[in-house]
Amino acid sequence: MNDADIARLFAARVAQPLLMTKEDQTSENIINSTRLQHYRKAGLFASHLLDKEIADQIAAYAVPGLSGWLGKLRQMLVDANPTLSNASRQAPIIIVESYDRYTSVKKFTTDEAYIFVDNGLILFLWQMNKAYLSIEPSGVHSTHALATATLAHHAVQLKPPAWAEARRNTQRLFPPPPYRPPQNRDSFDLLLGLTIHHELFVMAHEIAHIELGHLDPNWKPSAKIELPLTASTFLENGLDLNAIKEFEADELALDLVVKFLGQGLDYNIEATIVYLFQFSRYLLYLEMVLRECNDIGGSFVWAARHFYLRDRMSKYDKNIGSAIVNHSEFLEEKLEPAMYEATELYCDILNKDP
Repeated sequence: MNDADIARLFAARVAQPLLMTKEDQTSENIINSTRLQHYRKAGLFASHLLDKEIADQIAAYAVPGLSGWLGKLRQMLVDANPTLSNASRQAPIIIVESYDRYTSVKKFTTDEAYIFVDNGLILFLWQMNKAYLSIEPSGVHSTHALATATLAHHAVQLKPPAWAEARRNTQRLFPPPPYRPPQNRDSFDLLLGLTIHHELFVMAHEIAHIELGHLDPNWKPSAKIELPLTASTFLENGLDLNAIKEFEADELALDLVVKFLGQGLDYNIEATIVYLFQFSRYLLYLEMVLRECNDIGGSFVWAARHFYLRDRMSKYDKNIGSAIVNHSEFLEEKLEPAMYEATELYCDILNKDP
C-alpha cells in the first residue's frame, strides 16, 4: 500500500463522521466535500488562483470557517483520548488573521482557556504540502520553485524589510507562489491526508499545554527532560521554563495524535509519525531561513524541538527510526535545495531598498 492509498483511506475515515448526511454516501463524495472545505478555509478561494469551475464548486460547498474545522478535529482527538479534561474539550478556538505561524493557549480574567491559531501557519502548511506533492520536474509549478517561493514569501511576511514594516499585514510584500490544485487524484488525496495530520498536531500541541498545567503561573516541571545530543547542542544556556513547556507539549501532542490515528491498521502509526516529522521539518526550514538572513544568534529552540520530537518518535516502534531516516533523506533531496535558494532570495529582499 503506497502513501496515496494510505491518505485516501485516512481521509475517508476522518471525514465520514463530519460529512455523512446519507447512509449511502460514498467515500469519494466524502473526500471531494472535505477537499473543497480545505480550499475554502486555507485562503485559496480566489479567482486568480483557481479556474472558474473550481471556484464555483467551492462557493457551492462553502462551510463555516477554520475555527469550526479545527473544532471538529479537536473533537476527534478528545474522543480518542477520553482522559482529557473538560478545559481541553471546551476551550474556544480563536483564529488570528495574520501571517504569523505561531499558536498559543491563554487565560485572561477567567479560568477558561482560549486556543489561538494563526491562519498563516495553516496556510504555510497547506502550501508546503502542495509544493511537496508537485509532480512537475521543472518550471513555476515544480516542487523546487514552489517550496522556494513559499519559504521566502512567509519569511517576508513574518519579518519584513525595515522599509516595509509599517505595511506589514496590510498588503502582500512579496508575491506568493503560483499555486494551482494538483491535477492528479492520488496527489489530491495525499494533500488532504498530510494537511489533516498537521492540523491535528497543531490542535494537540495546544491541548497538551492545557493538560500539562502550563497556564498556571506557579507551574514547575514535574520531571527533568532528557535531551538527545542532537537537541541539546542547539541550546547555549540549557532549557528555560518556556522551552521546557514546548518540549513537554510536543511530546504529549505526539502521543495524543498517535493514539487517534494509530488505531486499527498496522501502517497507521508509521505513516502518522512520518507525516508529523515532515510537519516539524517544514517549520525548521522556515526558521533557518529567518535566522540566516536576520543574523539571529544564541539558542535555536526550534531546531532543538525538532530533534527532540524526532527522538521521541523513535520510541514507538523499532522500525520507526529507519522510516524517519529514509524520509529525512528524501526531504533533504527534494526540499532542502529550495530552503537554501529561499534564504538567498529572502536576504536579497531584506537588503534591497524599494
